Amino acid sequence: AIEAEFYWRWGTCWSAIGRFSGEPLDFFKAIEKYRKGTELGCLHPLFFLDYGDTLCDLASLVERPELFREALAIFNQTVEKEPQS
Repeated sequence: AIEAEFYWRWGTCWSAIGRFSGEPLDFFKAIEKYRKGTELGCLHPLFFLDYGDTLCDLASLVERPELFREALAIFNQTVEKEPQS
């Protein structure tokens, strides 16, 4: 679980860099880290919130609506696991 959380935090760093830089590549790097965190079993509701928010930021930046759908699926996953989220 420590390794999964590491990727979560690493993705969060890239997402913050992307918000400052406005560069899509930074968001793509963040999403890559979040996907790795998912593979390693990160299940914390805030992880999925950060992941979904990053997908929404990227979707807005590059005008790719399918990323919004992916974010919605992640947000729904969070609510299923943590209904109070």
